[in-house]
Amino acid sequence: MKKVGLLLLISVFALSGCAQFKKYAGLTDENVPHKLATLKPIKTKLVVKKVWLARPSNGSRNLAANLMPAVSGNTIVNAGYNGKVVAMDRISGKTLWTTHVNHQISGGPSVNVQLVVLTTNDAKVIALDAKTGKKLWQKTISNESLAAPAIGENKVIVKALDGHVYAFNAADGQQQWLYRHEEPNMVLRESSAPVIHGKRVIVGFADGTLTSLSLQQGNVQWEQLFTSNNGANLVSQMSDIDTTPLVDGQTIFVANYHGHVAALNLQNGKIRWRHKVSSYNNIALDNRRVYVTDSAGQVWAFN
Repeated sequence: MKKVGLLLLISVFALSGCAQFKKYAGLTDENVPHKLATLKPIKTKLVVKKVWLARPSNGSRNLAANLMPAVSGNTIVNAGYNGKVVAMDRISGKTLWTTHVNHQISGGPSVNVQLVVLTTNDAKVIALDAKTGKKLWQKTISNESLAAPAIGENKVIVKALDGHVYAFNAADGQQQWLYRHEEPNMVLRESSAPVIHGKRVIVGFADGTLTSLSLQQGNVQWEQLFTSNNGANLVSQMSDIDTTPLVDGQTIFVANYHGHVAALNLQNGKIRWRHKVSSYNNIALDNRRVYVTDSAGQVWAFN
């Protein structure tokens, strides 16, 4: 579909650690900043007990669909690439309902009390009733979406691979606004999910730009290009934001490929700090540190 159909399968090799690919991409050993520390023996303080086990779908079958279970209250919703969607009780693992959307699922699911929303590889957005699994509405967008939709304030926000961001009415699926961002020709087959925070939508794009949009109208509140690569070839120029922005108070944490992990001001997008780290993985946060796994598999912690 369009130029994003050029999403290259060689991006798989970029993530694989192939030595020749690293050389081509400029990822030489000298770019690895630290030797891994020797781990001390870990004394187990917590015993993990399996409560239940279920296999509700066949997953993504290694087809580069990053499908993760979604939780709302006591309900867990799982989707498989083959189109099967299953809701289960979080406590018992009992199946509450099962449905099949007759499309190959590429993004989501996302869930709240009323809705389950997912996207498909043929550029569909599908909303299901969270209590029954019945289809409520279906819409077509400009391109495939690999990112989980965001649900909030009676809106569903969907980001397509070509940089289009859509806002749909959660009740009936009517499109309320559309924002277009020009994406590079060569991107990783990953995608940062949009985040609703208050009256704004935070979205990361494949050119290294983080953008804050008005939730009500889709107007740009601020944009921050916090990494721009000028490598010798297309691969080394890639700077995709594939981590989902993490908002904590008045700070947004985000990272990108061939770029940085950074903290930005929520109100104006100004960079508070950043460190050179290449990552396409989501960020974790506790009350002391920010954690990120880089593209070489190293785990970093920042104060």
